[in-house]
Amino acid sequence: MPSLRNAFRHTLNLSTLNQRWWWNDPDCLLVRDTDTRLTGPEVHSAVTLVGLSGGMLVSSDDLRKLNPDRLGWVSLLVPNLGITGSPLDLLKNPMPEEFQVRLNRNGQTWQLVGLFNWSDHPADCCIRFEELGYATGAPLHVFDFWTGQYRRLPDPELVFPAVPAHGCKLLRVCEAHEAPQLVGDTLHISQGAELASWQVEANRLVIETVEMGRRVEGMLWLALVKPPRAATCNADDVAVEYLGEGIYGLCVKFTGKGRIEVGW
Repeated sequence: MPSLRNAFRHTLNLSTLNQRWWWNDPDCLLVRDTDTRLTGPEVHSAVTLVGLSGGMLVSSDDLRKLNPDRLGWVSLLVPNLGITGSPLDLLKNPMPEEFQVRLNRNGQTWQLVGLFNWSDHPADCCIRFEELGYATGAPLHVFDFWTGQYRRLPDPELVFPAVPAHGCKLLRVCEAHEAPQLVGDTLHISQGAELASWQVEANRLVIETVEMGRRVEGMLWLALVKPPRAATCNADDVAVEYLGEGIYGLCVKFTGKGRIEVGW
């Protein structure tokens, strides 16, 4: 962990200069679960920071030997969409614990927030939405990427108890509106930047992805004003699951580009 910690520190502290003066090099990404002392939470932190910092991606594992779950973690970083962010607490802590990325694509505005516990024991992590620029009491969609949990809340802060040592939370946050919205996805670490277009018509929503360069399998969480009657991905039927609070989950699979259509 010491060498990985040093790589994290440099990536966090120099992230504001990424793609301005240079491309950050967060060191080789290790995700394997053999011949390593890295824990699952530490690997999640590494994948999260590599994805949010928008620097180079170099995997030093033999991808043929990775189990499907670990290989899936690497695939979440492909393609590299060059998203960039910065620490919220750069001048507060030697090792920043909060990392923010602001994104705006196809009329959808959201933030990615990484909360890191760099201590050697489990600890609570807290996000205060005013620090992200949201008004007090604003209704928010909050999606926990690594656990796949969704919350809608107007609370000023959210506490995650007992985050594992060297672990993290990766959150997608956006204001709730009376229109179809993406509130989370597990297709890509950016949770929305991989979508090339988002078109809302009278009775349907059409979403197209960028060229992903790989086989994609994941879930979209959509906030819809009307229950969908049908959904397809590249013309194949997709099961729709109602998750409560006007949120619907779509499990999609495709290779290369995806075209998702949802009708109501």
